[in-house]
Parts: sequence; structure tokens; C-alpha cells
Amino acid sequence: KGQQSLRSPALGNQNSESETSLDGDDDTLSSLEEKDLENVTGPVSLSTSAQLVAPAVVVKGTLSISASELFFEVDEDDPAFRAIDPKILAYTEGLHGKWLFTEIRAIFSRRYLLQNTALEVFMANRTAVMFNFPDAAVVKKVVHSLPRVGVGTNYGPPQTRRISLATPKQLFKASNMTQRWQRREISNFEYLMFLNTISGRTFNDLNQYPVFPWIITNYDSAELDLTLPSNFRDLSKPIGALNPKRAAFFSDRYESWEDDQVPKFHYGTHYSTSSFTLMWLLRIEPFTTFFLNFQGGKFDHADRTFSSLSRAWRNCQRDTSDVKELIPEFF
Repeated sequence: KGQQSLRSPALGNQNSESETSLDGDDDTLSSLEEKDLENVTGPVSLSTSAQLVAPAVVVKGTLSISASELFFEVDEDDPAFRAIDPKILAYTEGLHGKWLFTEIRAIFSRRYLLQNTALEVFMANRTAVMFNFPDAAVVKKVVHSLPRVGVGTNYGPPQTRRISLATPKQLFKASNMTQRWQRREISNFEYLMFLNTISGRTFNDLNQYPVFPWIITNYDSAELDLTLPSNFRDLSKPIGALNPKRAAFFSDRYESWEDDQVPKFHYGTHYSTSSFTLMWLLRIEPFTTFFLNFQGGKFDHADRTFSSLSRAWRNCQRDTSDVKELIPEFF
């Protein structure tokens, strides 16, 4: 309150600088209206309601931007915040956060609850913070108030604010990562993390946790013969279509489905959810604490607890309610 607004010539120049456009199709980014840019490039300070999206909680607060720093202050008076288990809050960073512009290395658009209203900001210390905003217009204003870093320097596109607002399809087209992967300049792990990152997958939201595919099919042999094709999963098919009998079941159910309320579907579950992520990471903190909080303070039934890769692989080939893929930690 009573804080004087200042204009920074450097920031003003950054915001007014022309930005590289993307060769577009239907996904081409719409340009910002002049009045939106004026609102951002006028006063240096920008303040908006926002939600901090962390692995086990989403909390309301206020995000503020000065000439050189990004701030977030949680609303400690919010009843929902007061109801959060202190054990969970102990693992939640950024509740009273401050990040220098000089620390920011990349800014990505994100979805939250299927809405294009979030951003994830990556820092020099290899951490990231994710915020959800009231609407897409606020997202644009925030991006145009932060440093012009794009999505960083690793993926190839120019460091523009327009790139930070790009869709996954646009980022894929603008990057050079596929070519680098084909030339074996980067590893399979790096390429899969690139695909996860540009598609919106994030470690800050367990419902959108990075997805890695099952690769090996043989978890019972004492030695694994890497020359046998049968020891590898067919990556041309989704996990639910690998077993022909189960694939036929899914197809038959889809074709014969008759329900006025529920549309036809092949799979009644998903390849990645927050509960699946917590199941895989059950034995590692802070995920043990997150899992117990999710389950009302108790561990799950032993038969449903992850204890064997071999059994997990068999289940996701036979069980009609199990089409789980893996997570990066297995690689």
C-alpha cells in the first residue's frame, strides 16, 4: 500500500522490442492488443491474484512483479490454507517467495485443470515455480512483465516472449531437438524430457507429472539379452493396445457401448494421474508424506502397493483398469 510506481527504461525497452513471429497454421499466436501492452509496460509493478501450484497443494495468494524481482505471498487467512497439514507445508517452497530476474532462465505456458491459465518459471538453480492465474489475459501481462528469456537456450527457439506463450505444437516445430536426437547429440532421456516439458508436463503438478514409457518387457530373466526384440515393448502402440486380447476387449466395449450419459471410451482409466505418481514414489520423501495425506493418513492395501516392477508390468498388460506408464525416476 502506498508504494510508488516507477518506470524502468530498460524494462520498457524490453517490452517494446519487436519479437520473432512463428510460422503458423491454426495454432498461430494472436498478437497482444496495444492496450494490454500499455497496461504492462506503463508502471513497472504488476500485481495479481494467483495460485501457487506445488506437488501436494495449490494455494491462493498475490503475485507481484517489480523492476527486478518476482514475488509471491500466500494468503494465510484463506480457510483452505489454514486447513492444510503442516507436514505438507513443510515441503512446499515459494509460499513467501522472491525470485530475482537475473535468476530466471525460461518461462513456459502451462495448463492447469485443463485451462491455459498457468505459467512455469525455471530458475538458474534448476528449480521451477508454477503459478495459475485468473485468465489467459493475465498470463500474457505477466509474461510481458518478466524478462525476455523465452523457453531458455537449450531447445533452439529465439528467446522471445512470444515463444513463452507458444503452444506445444509451435515449440516442437521451432526447436532443433528432434534433429539433435537423431544425430545422437542428446540422449533418449534428454529427448523424452524435452517432449514432456514442451507438452506441459511438470514436476510441480502431480496430475501432470512427466510420463516415460515402459521399454523393457522382460523382468524375470537373470540376464537380459538386448538383441532379442521380444525383450522390448512395441512403442508404436499405446500401453492399452500391447496385449491383443485386452485390446480386443477395449475395442468391443467401445463399439457396443450404449449409454446416454457416458460417451463411448476405450480406457476407463489414464496412463498418468497424481495417485499413480504417488504410488510409484511411495517409498521416497516427500512423496511418502504426500501419499499418506492423500490416503487419509494410512498406507494403501498391500495388494495395491507398488512392490515389484515385474508384477506392475504384468498388471498393466492384463488388468483392464490398468494402463499406467512410467515416470522419469525409473530411468
